[in-house]
Amino acid sequence: RMKDWSETSWTFEDGIVVTISEVLQQSANIDAIDIPIEDIQAIRTVQDLDPGRVEQADISYPILVVDNCNETYILDGNHRLQKVINNNQKTIKVKTLRGII
Repeated sequence: RMKDWSETSWTFEDGIVVTISEVLQQSANIDAIDIPIEDIQAIRTVQDLDPGRVEQADISYPILVVDNCNETYILDGNHRLQKVINNNQKTIKVKTLRGII
């Protein structure tokens, strides 16, 4: 069974758990901007993705990127990024979270 996206959460080194619902609520007022794919690929850490999840990814939603103390990473959206790459698109919608996570 494929995991429901609403069950997504992250546990950080200090033991704090953050859910996707909390992140989406905190990022609701952040504007999504179009960023060139090559800029996002430069921070990508996940390469091995389930092709079925990539195909089902809804690229109408922006990916979530964290920029925190010179560390930048994709928090949510690796499957959407891969779908955009597969579709040969040049940009992707991104919401950048700073100091939230």
